Amino acid sequence: MKKPSQRVLIVHYRIGERDGVSLEIEKRARTFKKLNTKVVLCAGVDGLKRKSTCIIPELDLKNPEITNIREIMFGDGKVSEQDLVQRYRELEEKIYKKFLALVKKEKPDLIFIHNLFSHAYNLPGTTAVIKALDELKTPVVALHHDFWFERERFSHSPYPFIQNILTELPPKRPYIKAHEVINSLAEKELLKRRSISAHCIADYFDYKTPYKPNPTREAAVRKKLGIGPNDVVILHATRIARRKAIENAIYFTSEFEKVLREEMPVHILARPFTTKNKVWLVLPNFVEAAESDYQAQLDMLAKRLHVNILWASDVLTSVDRKPKENEYSFWDSYPIADIVTYTSIWEGFGNQLLEAFYFKKLTVLFEYPVFLSDIQPEGYEYVSLGHTVEKKDQFFLVPKRVLTFAARATLAHLQDPVSLEALATRNYALAKKYHDDTLLAHNLTSYIR
Repeated sequence: MKKPSQRVLIVHYRIGERDGVSLEIEKRARTFKKLNTKVVLCAGVDGLKRKSTCIIPELDLKNPEITNIREIMFGDGKVSEQDLVQRYRELEEKIYKKFLALVKKEKPDLIFIHNLFSHAYNLPGTTAVIKALDELKTPVVALHHDFWFERERFSHSPYPFIQNILTELPPKRPYIKAHEVINSLAEKELLKRRSISAHCIADYFDYKTPYKPNPTREAAVRKKLGIGPNDVVILHATRIARRKAIENAIYFTSEFEKVLREEMPVHILARPFTTKNKVWLVLPNFVEAAESDYQAQLDMLAKRLHVNILWASDVLTSVDRKPKENEYSFWDSYPIADIVTYTSIWEGFGNQLLEAFYFKKLTVLFEYPVFLSDIQPEGYEYVSLGHTVEKKDQFFLVPKRVLTFAARATLAHLQDPVSLEALATRNYALAKKYHDDTLLAHNLTSYIR
């Protein structure tokens, strides 16, 4: 095998998980390897537990030291600023030494920093990495999937020390060879706020390799989850976080089941649906840090509306697309789905949307701002939940009339498999045109020539 021509270090809070950034990092790592480039991964935690990953525990968003200081930084201000600064500097120094040692050992030609320069989830980690790079001057590409100013909880700190750090993010440094964002709205906002010109690169997926249905495996996944062969599966594949507005997936499921039972007897994708069958809302992704209260609220809402909700992250644990025979991964949730809901009120781009198009699933989605600006113009067909919500009791609610209309439109699609297949095929072709990972390879090649 030809010796790798360059070494790339990719850094993030976490990798090997089911969040969008982790998935994008895996795509970049695979693409770099195809380009004969050695890839080293660095994070606070690796969900796939690879021995080759360089772990700095204090980069993990769930690290107790990080969660504690984060609550102080964006809390009620009861801790004195002097005490905060002391704790902050001690933690920063710990991360700085570890990261500095790592870079000196690995000697990368280029470092890709994902979100550390644009987030506020782990500010000691952010400034520690900047401090080390200021010393090393290693070339960097800074990728910003999200920004601190997009999160209400990070929009203000009672401490001037923290506010001063935030106003300098993302940083401007000579060794940062490029800034990248994943949507045009972020591109414009970054230029406005920081006078930083960024490349807009979107998200990608391997559409060159179509999914090959495996009825035996799909039946085994349904059985493992306790879902009957003729039950209807509504999949909501995002992480459990409040901005995902999963309450609307629950309300939609409730409305869809009402409409479905009113129309019985019916066939869903040529499968008979009777009084013996159920409608399931399946959630295969993990609960984000500090969102356990939101999960509890969703669970209560589902019970109140008599929605069969299935928290499946403990069963569909791996993000490996080729798990062992008796193991089931996150990717096994898509083939068993009849419908995919995508209800986020804000997304940096939309990984799960690209995944739904890949698996040729009917998508019911809320038209969030980035979708309207960057994705809808590409021409996809879907069932719309509109683009307005009303905040009520900590939920972001789509109007009931919109949910009912969407439920009826969804049922009509599912009762016409031939037309739905044509729709899904057109969406696949469009997604392949605009988001196939060959485009990612082209982008990455520009950095390693």
